[in-house]
Amino acid sequence: MKFEMDKNLPLVSVEIEYKGNKKTFNNVLLDTGCSSTILDTDLCEEIELMLDLENAITRKMYGIGGTEICIEQKVSDITIDKFLLNDFTIQLGDVRAMHGFDGIIGSDFFLANKLIIDFKNFILMDPDVVEPSNITRQPLFSLQDLSKQKTEVLRSFIKNRVKNASVETYNKKFELEDDLKYFEDVDILIFAADSSNFKDILSDNITTPENILEKFSYRKNIPLAYCGGYKGFTGRVLPIVIPGVTHSLHCILHDIIQTNENSNFDFVLDLNHNTEITLSTIPETCKVISSIMSFEIIKYLSGILPLSLVNKIIFVEFKNYSLSQSEISLNENHTCLCGLSP
Repeated sequence: MKFEMDKNLPLVSVEIEYKGNKKTFNNVLLDTGCSSTILDTDLCEEIELMLDLENAITRKMYGIGGTEICIEQKVSDITIDKFLLNDFTIQLGDVRAMHGFDGIIGSDFFLANKLIIDFKNFILMDPDVVEPSNITRQPLFSLQDLSKQKTEVLRSFIKNRVKNASVETYNKKFELEDDLKYFEDVDILIFAADSSNFKDILSDNITTPENILEKFSYRKNIPLAYCGGYKGFTGRVLPIVIPGVTHSLHCILHDIIQTNENSNFDFVLDLNHNTEITLSTIPETCKVISSIMSFEIIKYLSGILPLSLVNKIIFVEFKNYSLSQSEISLNENHTCLCGLSP
């Protein structure tokens, strides 16, 4: 089953056959976060899949458009994209009018057929080569990688672990939005470079990589994950930003800095100003920070669980193994910089 991303949603066109009657459902959403497969009632009537009001169960379906009543019933001898299903529980409802889809294929279909949604296409951009300092700060590099392009090392790492992966590499630095043209059709942008000083990101006089990526993300309507950083015993994880859904990094930082204006918040805001720490960082520190963000990215791509890392920054204190967070206030005094109302 091949899907295409449309406005960050995985959509497929599938042929459904029921008792010899066939019809192509052209606008079907793949949603592993939805426990049940739901098909549009009117379209199902065209293949003579009718409501079984005598044996069916009434269910409520919750979504962006509101609450909808669906009819849940057992169906046999139905084929969805060449997968024959018997005694399969399905829901019928007014999906097209309510959500704009011909149907929604949920996690029950994937579990029944032992299927997974597989992301195999990667695009990497980095101008640097592996240096000795990277070995103590990154878990992916070794002594054998010294002086090699980072993108090529990561390309080999991915291809050794993801079957039939396609990996494009660009050994260059992006300084303008146009430099990011290779990423116009991706599902998510991941910024894994050293993060800038937060106050530099907010400055009107300084252009940081975060500024360029954020503008590109909003112009192309592509979610953007900022990975974070660490130094010594202190680490931070930045949010996933979804244009039009969550607040931008600019908006979050502006609010957090204003909220903590009179406190010693720079200790965690700018790791480079942390003069108390002299201990060198180690790969295990990176693993903790990157694991938190990796889980968030997996949750976004799979839809299995709701995102936790939105509109907030998480701080990790390894001295006492504690986690804390600063979240955008979203009150009446909040000044929104991204156009998303509180």
